[in-house]
Amino acid sequence: MGSYRRCWRFASTEDLLQIAAACAAISFAESFILSIAYFYGASDIFLLPRSFPLLDGLLTFTGVGAARFSVKAFEKSLHQRRSGQPRERVIIYGAGTAGVALVDAIQRRERSALEPVAFIDDDPKKLDLKIRGISVLGSRLELPDLVARLDVKRVIIAIPSAGGTAIREIVQLCRDLNLATSTLPSIHEIIDGKVNLKSVRDVKIEDLLRRDTICSDLEKVAPNLRSKRVLVTGAGGSIGSEICRQILQCHPAELILMGHGENSVFSIQQELNQLLQALRASQPHLSIRLSVLIADLKDHNRLEYAFQKFKPEVVFHAAAHKHVPMMELNPSEAIMNNVLGTKNLVEMALAHNTSQFVMISTDKAVNPSSLMGASKRVGELIVLRAAQQKHKQFCVVRFGNVLGSRGSVVPTLKGQIERGGPVTITHPDVTRYFMTIPEAVHLVLQAKAISQGGEIFMLNMGRPIKIVDLARDLIRLSGYEVGTDIDIIYTGLRPGEKLHEELFLAEEACKPTENENLFVVQNAVSQIPTHLEEGLHGLFQAALDHNEVMIRFYFKRLIPGLRSNSGSSIFPTQRSLRLAQFNPFKGDRKPQPHISSRPNPLSPAPNPSRGDELAQELSVAVVTRDFKVLYQPILMLQKNYVVAGFEALLHWEHPRHGLMRSSQFIQIADRTQHIHAIGLWGMREICLQLRTLEVLNLHPSFTISVNWSSSQLLHPDFIANLGAIFQETQANVSRLCFEIPEQFITQHPEAAIAALLKMKGLGARLLLDNFGFSPLKQLSPLMDWVHIFDGLKIDRSRIHELSQNADNLDFFQTVLDLSKSWGLDTIATGIESPQQLTQLKNLQCKYGQGYFFLRPINGAQAQTLLQVQSLN
Repeated sequence: MGSYRRCWRFASTEDLLQIAAACAAISFAESFILSIAYFYGASDIFLLPRSFPLLDGLLTFTGVGAARFSVKAFEKSLHQRRSGQPRERVIIYGAGTAGVALVDAIQRRERSALEPVAFIDDDPKKLDLKIRGISVLGSRLELPDLVARLDVKRVIIAIPSAGGTAIREIVQLCRDLNLATSTLPSIHEIIDGKVNLKSVRDVKIEDLLRRDTICSDLEKVAPNLRSKRVLVTGAGGSIGSEICRQILQCHPAELILMGHGENSVFSIQQELNQLLQALRASQPHLSIRLSVLIADLKDHNRLEYAFQKFKPEVVFHAAAHKHVPMMELNPSEAIMNNVLGTKNLVEMALAHNTSQFVMISTDKAVNPSSLMGASKRVGELIVLRAAQQKHKQFCVVRFGNVLGSRGSVVPTLKGQIERGGPVTITHPDVTRYFMTIPEAVHLVLQAKAISQGGEIFMLNMGRPIKIVDLARDLIRLSGYEVGTDIDIIYTGLRPGEKLHEELFLAEEACKPTENENLFVVQNAVSQIPTHLEEGLHGLFQAALDHNEVMIRFYFKRLIPGLRSNSGSSIFPTQRSLRLAQFNPFKGDRKPQPHISSRPNPLSPAPNPSRGDELAQELSVAVVTRDFKVLYQPILMLQKNYVVAGFEALLHWEHPRHGLMRSSQFIQIADRTQHIHAIGLWGMREICLQLRTLEVLNLHPSFTISVNWSSSQLLHPDFIANLGAIFQETQANVSRLCFEIPEQFITQHPEAAIAALLKMKGLGARLLLDNFGFSPLKQLSPLMDWVHIFDGLKIDRSRIHELSQNADNLDFFQTVLDLSKSWGLDTIATGIESPQQLTQLKNLQCKYGQGYFFLRPINGAQAQTLLQVQSLN
């Protein structure tokens, strides 16, 4: 019966059934032969019992089966001994359908690295049951005892429907027991309903924030979309792409993907084509067309062509610029894309008789404190006005942050953790609402199904989450400890950011819908200003002129609730525009606080015993201006040590402690919010000194470099005040170099692009300071910025290591090769010995500075030095 043609190393249930069939056939044949023998009275046959065929069949089945399957068992044990990798003993939390399916998948896999030894489940009815040969030994409360008794190394959470609270509790319990934790995806992520070993993954932050399952009633949504032509703008984005996936399940006649970025649109097109093929395989008569359109919403003619060609009946408008800090720097683009783009789309939808229009908005449009939020609020008003005037089913859906989107804070925090920290949070009390993308889109489709036109729908975002709690969870999930392995630094709210987001305006009449996760603002159209068209015209003209003052003026006219992140109006006053007359010591502006839980690694903290006393004395010094700017010469190492410039160093003339370096009081100045005023005073002094130095015959590339801290660069008015000082002193800005710390760029990537571009716009040169403070492998974020800089300064700690460890020559050679490929000059800082100088010259380092040449000198001494050098 073919048993010798089977490979018993891979024996399965099918092979066991074949043995059983063979034994049954043999037993039947024996019974037949014995019956004939009995009938004819064969004498020897009477010695055999009539049960002989049955016993023979059972014994044969047992013996042959054991022999055959022992080959598989022997191969498996031999492989484990050869590999030297014992299987990891795990406990499965959840003895339900998913847990049993997972155990079954592990047991069926011959070379699985996991060995399930027990179930735990909080259902007392399952206690002491055996499932797939594995016992249910108790609830999560028995976990500490089971871990010690069974030598378990990992717990797998196999409850896809579990909420975030339950997962957070079991993860915390496992963390206390020093257990690794894995999980199965949520019910939203398991699309085909199948659980396998590939489904097991590490616990993610989305699991800890997972909400109770939100069920989308597709029976209500599908009829409104079935056999209709549906257009989705921003189809390549995180929200737009998920809208496309779910609409496809409703079987529209045509799904039109519109986007501006070809790569993202191409990616979702390929994914939807695969889903479409699967749908057609199960439903051969299904007819769905998938169309793609690359278009810019600002292009009126392109939109006209699109609507004439595709004639969409339903529009989901998900395209928008959403990054708050980026839009603060580019207000014109925020208006043209978020406001003009929405206006163009609404006009096209009305002109071509589109029946339904859904705009995806944000909770940042409620009492907006940012230009992005203001632009989205004006977009809402445009949609609501169309619904009011044309009696169309046009509506708006607002929701907060979505986990997994490109603009979410989670990827930023993960990137900082992967680079070894620190993790930057704007404020310890800042909170945000979070929801997963599938949940949000479920509710968007629900809102579309029940909309009558002119409403604003708000998703039930659950409870607000502290960003600092989110960061702590991410750090722990990554296997680190907060404060020990990775620190959290508070940088202060960025321009346009709120401490807490709001869901509704005070004047909006909100009530729940039949879906408890969806609220509706019924009086939304009553908030439309009568002068909307006039305001839009002025807003677009201001954007075309790139006039930020007029942009804010028109936003203020259209949105009375517009405010800054400090609660005051963002409409600029006349005083705030008189930058040239600004004096930092008059208190006209209050600097943004910089809160830090970690000291600057480059600046030693002052003695804690005298910290409060120094803080009080520093406040007096700010008024009396007891500061001095000294200069450290920067020399050309390969050209007889010609002075090519100076680094300006700020000192405090303390009445008792003498001249104090900035590193000795920088943190106190930061904590007491005086750092901004002190820095601006120093900048004015440097500009005045530069004018004096320029009467000398200076080297053509002579510069004065100034080092700025992260908190100064993050101050919203810092760069504007620098511009005012340059105008006041009429300084030659081209001879100034601004030193930007490497850590500022790696820790504040979004704020960095703003500061760098604005400072570059002032005309000064930029130096990348402290280069090499972090390992080179962690500096990949800097690679996108090098073209902005004119040079880099190697961190003084690397110079100190150079004379102590010859292996550091490789580091320097790598840095010099990099700087050469980038076209940047290299300055070595902190040179203190002849050995260091010789090594740097041999490496062809171009510039150097340090105490080996000269200690910092005052302006008069610097002028004398230059005069002597010119005579020589």
